[in-house]
Amino acid sequence: MLCGCSTAALPLLAPPTGDAATVFVPGYKGSFLAGEDGDRAWLTPGAALSGGDRSLALPFAGDHLGPHFGALHPDGPLTRLSVLGIGEDVYLHFLEFFARGVPSPVVFAYDWRQDLRESGRGLCATIARLPARRVTLVAHSMGGLVALACLQQGAPKVRKVVFAGTPFAGSPKIFPDLVRGDHAGRNHALLSAEALFTFASAFQLLPLSPDFIEGAPGDPFSETFWTGRGLGVFADEARRTDAAYLAQLRRMLSAREQWQLLMRGAAVLSAMAAPSALVVVGVGRETVSGVRFANGSFDFDHPPTADGDGTVLSASARPAFPHEELISRAAHNTLLDDGKVQQAISAAAQP
Repeated sequence: MLCGCSTAALPLLAPPTGDAATVFVPGYKGSFLAGEDGDRAWLTPGAALSGGDRSLALPFAGDHLGPHFGALHPDGPLTRLSVLGIGEDVYLHFLEFFARGVPSPVVFAYDWRQDLRESGRGLCATIARLPARRVTLVAHSMGGLVALACLQQGAPKVRKVVFAGTPFAGSPKIFPDLVRGDHAGRNHALLSAEALFTFASAFQLLPLSPDFIEGAPGDPFSETFWTGRGLGVFADEARRTDAAYLAQLRRMLSAREQWQLLMRGAAVLSAMAAPSALVVVGVGRETVSGVRFANGSFDFDHPPTADGDGTVLSASARPAFPHEELISRAAHNTLLDDGKVQQAISAAAQP
């Protein structure tokens, strides 16, 4: 496609050396995903311009998924997407700062579709391989949950963690995506409801409490809630009795339940006993705080709102464990570009 499309290269990061290192963990949808041939499935400017025909679904036994990509692997953090000279920075500005502003900068790119606990294991393995004895984690959005999953599994090198816009109590914004799908530009295939049905992370991003649905017609974390109301892939009546799809739903709800137990239990407090935590909380922007159900249907177009960074509620961004707090009025996607946040990250990362 001749569209004048491009992405920006990752700023040059020198190999980590010395006694201290700083590891950046991007958020949901924040890492490129590529196939075995090196071609990127997520995300290219050309794909965002097209209607799309393939999804990012993770196949499961007995599925009837439409066209989708094969095995994918993380291919670095999203930097910048440009189409006909008009670009959107994702992490490029922050990574330019990161490359020069912290000791031994390392980026942990991961497959953000997977179970947060699996991504946490990958982060722990990356940290263990570093020569440094003292590690600072800088985690944005869902990356903070990946960091927590790693810490819960044991990461003794980690001394400090900076959480920026992390939805510790979940995010109601993910529920409409699970029900009707999401889009990337004009592309509605990559993140279709069929695709999100296979992302454990999407279910784990659901709010911890079921009361995020005003007038809820049942338990949103139950199997019958999804099948009985024909939500997401179960809009197709045949799938409501399909053993493979019911088994997949149980796996996803179980992954959410196990994550909820981790977040609500003593495991999080125990994980955060050693490293000190700086939490960046975004404020001053209307942020979706729930979903309304009335007259027999969900109203996704007129959600209730509360204070936050436009994506994550300020209340959700404040964890139960002890922490230092930094308030920012930047939007969720630019929290890490806030000058005072970058100053705090530089200070936290110093040996």
